Amino acid sequence: MKTLRAKLFMSVGIILLIVSCLSYLLPEIFIRREIKQGGVYINQYVQQMEQKILQTSSFVLLYRFMESGAALLGDAKRAEQVEPLPADLWKFAVEIASYNPEIAFVQLSLTDGTSIVVSPEDAELYLGHSQEFKEGKLWVKIQGKEAVFLAVPDPLGRDYLLFSQDQLKNLAKDASLDPKLAVSFLQASEFLESHPQISFAPFSTATVSPSIHSQDEFYRFLLQKQTLLENKLSLISALETWQQSFLHPAGIFRLGDQKQSGQVVLSQEAFSGQPILPLPLQPNQEPMPFLRHKKGYIEVEAVSIVERQHPSIRIAIGFSVSKIVQQIAQLIERPILITEGNNLIVGISPEGDCFNDIKMQDSKNLTWRGVDYLAFRVPLAKLNLVVLTKKSQITEIDSFLADLGKRLMQQISLNLVGVTLLSLGIALLLLGRICKKITSPIAMLACAAEDIGKGKIEAIELPKVEKRQDEVATLTHSFKKMILALRERESIRGMLNKVVSKEIAEKILSRAIELEGEERVATLLFSDIRGFTQLSQHMKPKVLIKILNAYMTRMCAIIDSTHGVVDKFVGDEIMALYGVPIDLEQHAIKAIEAAVEMMRVLKQWQTSHSESFSVGIGIHTGIVCAGNMGSENRLNYTVVGANVNLAARLCEQASAMQILVSEETWRQPGVQQAFKFRKLEALSLKGIEGLVPVYEVEF
Repeated sequence: MKTLRAKLFMSVGIILLIVSCLSYLLPEIFIRREIKQGGVYINQYVQQMEQKILQTSSFVLLYRFMESGAALLGDAKRAEQVEPLPADLWKFAVEIASYNPEIAFVQLSLTDGTSIVVSPEDAELYLGHSQEFKEGKLWVKIQGKEAVFLAVPDPLGRDYLLFSQDQLKNLAKDASLDPKLAVSFLQASEFLESHPQISFAPFSTATVSPSIHSQDEFYRFLLQKQTLLENKLSLISALETWQQSFLHPAGIFRLGDQKQSGQVVLSQEAFSGQPILPLPLQPNQEPMPFLRHKKGYIEVEAVSIVERQHPSIRIAIGFSVSKIVQQIAQLIERPILITEGNNLIVGISPEGDCFNDIKMQDSKNLTWRGVDYLAFRVPLAKLNLVVLTKKSQITEIDSFLADLGKRLMQQISLNLVGVTLLSLGIALLLLGRICKKITSPIAMLACAAEDIGKGKIEAIELPKVEKRQDEVATLTHSFKKMILALRERESIRGMLNKVVSKEIAEKILSRAIELEGEERVATLLFSDIRGFTQLSQHMKPKVLIKILNAYMTRMCAIIDSTHGVVDKFVGDEIMALYGVPIDLEQHAIKAIEAAVEMMRVLKQWQTSHSESFSVGIGIHTGIVCAGNMGSENRLNYTVVGANVNLAARLCEQASAMQILVSEETWRQPGVQQAFKFRKLEALSLKGIEGLVPVYEVEF
């Protein structure tokens, strides 16, 4: 059995062990967290520069991928056997242009000196609005252009072929054209001449110019650009089918979900027979950079040349560098230079503007517009990218690390204090719970003892200790047994106090008298008022009850003084027991003494009260059955049997102020010596066989 001392010792030991573990583990956890967080702070600062440089490196990888992809594409195409048909060559060029969205142009140089150029970079993806003409044909107007085009459904797909007003006149005169189509072209041409203005839905004036200030915005911009390039390449591929046909449409129009607007690509921008490269190409020439002016800004192209053997076709694939560099400069918010060796080609500001007013002191230190920069060089085959970073931003790292170290020390100190307080709080909480668990049962037992002292033993609440095996459990079990014994004793006391005097009740309790039922020899006394019925008829109820209570009180006092037990009251009748429930020597003598005293007191009553009445008393001794009788909720200690009935019959036969005793009582030891008797004639009593000898007590 575990003692309280052992429990407390074990509990305190466990608590100290827990606190020790917490004091060791929690500071380490918090310190690691702060160091990790400090690393995050450092990374957040350093990555503002390094992460964006890595994005520049990603561009380098992208460029090298495109460069290698172009060479692989040339090797793959070299193995193919392509007939030297112009249509096939245009399709071949479009396939190469569609190989990678970053390809700016594809130039095929044929042996006869002609060139085929497909330029997705030069071809704009326009927004076009449509207006119905007739028989499935539409009028189409392109945003930013004054010309109106006739859109004819493409019989090979879901697009519309666009024809300008000049084309309509020429095609209407073509005898080889389908007559219905020729008539449509002629009607459209005449309509445009007579109706220079055609009503179209207004174009939106809002321009989408996304700002790039974060990596997520950069990736969203690239995704948007990727989608537009895919749409553009899809339209160029659809337009390529008609590139060398006799129709040679001015462009292609694809309706969108809104049915009246869509996307347009023009043939003159996507296809050309004029070479883009100003220099003749040599077989197996390495990628080379060159400059060209396009739409107001300088563009740098990186060119890969692939040689075909059958037929001999020289392929130049160009990748635009300047646009990507502009996007990177805006993203990292730093100037970027494009150089060839140590020669500056063009510089791009963080705002995306081109410049060349920079002094290059050496490969690492530069000055631009009065600000000193450090250079980070990214080599690209024939070109170099130089990323510029302000020197003042570099020195900020030192002060940042100093502040970070100070902050870490403060956080670690605060965490140590917090861990100590937390450990102390946990220890106090656990000790409080353990003390409550130990002292709570003791407090409940103390309250129970106080209630017992006040006589409240019915509603006492004891602690639940079924699972405990310590001193508290032992004390609780003993306390429970004591309460059960007290409840049983009080139950017996309450029952006896109703039928016997306090002294007799205490004597019964102290001797543990059997009350469950037994046969005993006892003397029974019955007393009954004579003429009580007539007395009650002419007396008020309150007065009658008052007189009767006074009479009963005096008679019961006499019975108690002679050690008798009042069994019950039946109207004006009193039934008293002598010899039960406790043994009583000379119980017959005590019963007769009580009867004589009752007569004496009654005579005094008659002389002092106007309301006088007489009683008759019957006494008999014999064997009776004694015990608690009644219902489960209401019991009464009494006696039953033939001898009880005989004593009651003697009382009925007794005259006013007469005491009758049976022969059994008369023969009890010491009775004849103690009292004088007069023998009467034997009586025939109701319910009793034979004649019953009877004696009258003289007093």
